[in-house]
Amino acid sequence: MSILRGIPTDIYCTFDGPPQPAIHWYSHSSTNWNDSPTMIRDNIQIQRYSSGQLTLYQSKLTLTADNSADGNSFKLYRSCKASYGSYSGTVVFSGGSVNTDVAVFTPIGITSLTGPSKVRAGSSAEFTAIAESPPVPKFIWFYNGIRLTDEISGALKTSSQYEHVYTKNSMRVVDSGRYGVSLLYTGYTTPTEPVSLYTTVIESCPTLSAPTNGFLSCSPANYQGVSDVSCTLSCDQGYQLQGSKSRYVCADGVWEHYGILNPENKLPKCLRVVPPAVRTLTYTTRYYLSWVASCTDDIGDYARAGFYYFMKGADSNIPCVATGDCYLNQDYFRYTDPLAACSAVGRVLALSAQYIQNKNTNENKLAPIVSVLNDYVAETVFNLYSVFAAASCTTSCNCCIKDSCMLSPSTTTSRLKCSSYSNIGLRKRSAPDQLSQIKLVPEEDEGGRIGKDDTYSSLNKEEDVVCEEGSISVRNLCVECEAGTYQTGNECLVCPIGSYQSVAGMTSCIPCPKSTSTVEAGSDSSENCVGICLMPDVGHGSSSPPRNWLTEIGSRVTIWCDNGYTINGRTSEIITFNSCEQVVSCSSIKISAEKTAVVEGGEIKLTCTLSTSSTIQNEPCTWYYNDIVLLTTQTPTIRDSSTFVQYTATLAEVSSDYTGSFSCSIGADESTNSVEVQVFGIVFEGGNKLMAEGDDIKLYCGAEIPERNSDVQLRWTLNDIPVGNEEALTFNSPVGSLYISSADPSNEGEYRCIVTYSNIGYVISNPLSITVLGFRNSLYDITTVSGATVTLECTTNYSDKTLWSKEGNLLEETGSSLTISNVASDNVG
Repeated sequence: MSILRGIPTDIYCTFDGPPQPAIHWYSHSSTNWNDSPTMIRDNIQIQRYSSGQLTLYQSKLTLTADNSADGNSFKLYRSCKASYGSYSGTVVFSGGSVNTDVAVFTPIGITSLTGPSKVRAGSSAEFTAIAESPPVPKFIWFYNGIRLTDEISGALKTSSQYEHVYTKNSMRVVDSGRYGVSLLYTGYTTPTEPVSLYTTVIESCPTLSAPTNGFLSCSPANYQGVSDVSCTLSCDQGYQLQGSKSRYVCADGVWEHYGILNPENKLPKCLRVVPPAVRTLTYTTRYYLSWVASCTDDIGDYARAGFYYFMKGADSNIPCVATGDCYLNQDYFRYTDPLAACSAVGRVLALSAQYIQNKNTNENKLAPIVSVLNDYVAETVFNLYSVFAAASCTTSCNCCIKDSCMLSPSTTTSRLKCSSYSNIGLRKRSAPDQLSQIKLVPEEDEGGRIGKDDTYSSLNKEEDVVCEEGSISVRNLCVECEAGTYQTGNECLVCPIGSYQSVAGMTSCIPCPKSTSTVEAGSDSSENCVGICLMPDVGHGSSSPPRNWLTEIGSRVTIWCDNGYTINGRTSEIITFNSCEQVVSCSSIKISAEKTAVVEGGEIKLTCTLSTSSTIQNEPCTWYYNDIVLLTTQTPTIRDSSTFVQYTATLAEVSSDYTGSFSCSIGADESTNSVEVQVFGIVFEGGNKLMAEGDDIKLYCGAEIPERNSDVQLRWTLNDIPVGNEEALTFNSPVGSLYISSADPSNEGEYRCIVTYSNIGYVISNPLSITVLGFRNSLYDITTVSGATVTLECTTNYSDKTLWSKEGNLLEETGSSLTISNVASDNVG
């Protein structure tokens, strides 16, 4: 027995009684009952009585075969066994068990579904489904749960498999989604559950535009049609990149900086570098300091120490070097004159300061100091000044520095600070470019070491700038905020929606006039202030931009529909936002046409599908043509309670008057999509036409051309027999012609033009009946005798009145024959 994959199938076992048996279900690996039976369930589902004393006990088991496209096709072997206890009734039964034969269930359905997980926009996607048989399956394709096709026969792949390939051309990004297929087997009324896979349509990487005064270096250099790219952004000389990120990557057609706030993949700006208002350069050193203590007062002897770093690239006339804008850590040093604390000796900076000593607090420090002194004396190498200071504190004077002589700091901080703007005394201002020349190095030009060992010293450089209004500091450079932005603090912020700034280096933005707004931040022109609306709520869906966002009239917005709903027949669509009153809604109703291009005299077949996610039930379907009611269908053609309900309508022998928009509604006044159908016909004047023998026949036939690359052929017939040459009609030349020179009666009859449209059909015009007026016989010379009778015959193909003449003079006689009796000499002529 065959069972459908993914569809629950109930099987039953029935046993006699009484007594009531315990019924057990078993699975097997073959039809041999003893081949590894495994109990899977025991369950009495139904108890039923017969007309006699016999009772039937029935158990139900539900089988569900794997429905995944890669599911196994193994057969299922099932049996059941009844176990009876002893029974004493009308008969005596001691008990026992009985089992059924092993039943074989063969799962049938989709065994393989393949298709691309990613496909580039504009290309085709091919999906291949393989199904088990027998019986013979028909394939039904779906997109996001919406039916794409009717039942389609597949091709026999093997004796037990059928295959069908579904191809979708010109894929768009909005075509991303889940593509699935189900089967309807011969003899079954219910299709299998769909098996599906997800396909993402990716665009090639959009082209990035380098900012003004910047340039991009990309790999690959020409990435048109490529979906994976890496680009590096740089700025021209005199410009600085806003922000620190300079490398950008595109993967699967999406740039990493793309987002709802940056839908156009805009890059950071290259901002113009401008001179700062103030630039400050500070070198700070920490180094070992020798000092000399004194017991005479709270200020120690002068500590003279070299700055121990050589200034390269600095002229002595740079104000901060010449004046010595320097200082020592003032927690431990005191200046008699701040300006004298720093002096340049050559290009080595010398510092002079008094070391601050804290008086003894009358605590006895002698014992710990002596202990420390002993430790110093025990050292192999010791500092003479430290020993001297410690020894001086062993006397009775109360002059110990800090808490003890030995606990005073052995390092201190010195700082050289140069600024392009001085707020101390009358010091001169240094130019910013002079400051950039100052470099401190730990060695003389000749390579000789100055100062203490580097173990005890360190050097740190700090630069700081203060920028003019309208510019900000970026990596110690001042850059000007560009048009469309304004400066606040140390940031260039984009002008918010509703404002603009057309001038660079400003600290505010200009509001748009009343009733207008910009639709995005960062506008640099008043022309960007346009009429705007709030994006409305999308019925049964969502949008980008989202609800209540400012949206420019005339802009394009993306609509996504909820499951089971569509817009313009699609689950997502890009539409034009035309007015603030525009209603945007997804619909559970979708109309489609078997063909959107038909010829005159053909059929228009329409389908109206209602998603079962809708609350509409058992309502008639009304069809519209150009918003005018066309007809009503009372009952659906197909009803699938799990997915959809379908109505169909057929318009037969249509004329070109049916070119237009068709839509449908079911029940409520819910909006639906429309489908445009074009009926192609020909322009040819039929009827009757008289022509004189010897005249030229010129006939013209015009055709409607679907599109510029259409394949349209025109041919002619005379009395249903081809005449003339076949010719191709084009979008720019849609008229064909037939030309016959010097017509005679053999050219008369019914003329028709026939236009054939590739993949659509052909149209035959109404007939044009042409009669060529002429004589059916000719007069000939007659020689006779006087008194004879002569009859002349002159037959035409049309006229009922024939006129005769002699030597050009009209005679009174009429008719197709002229009889002359008693011929005489006056009858000669």
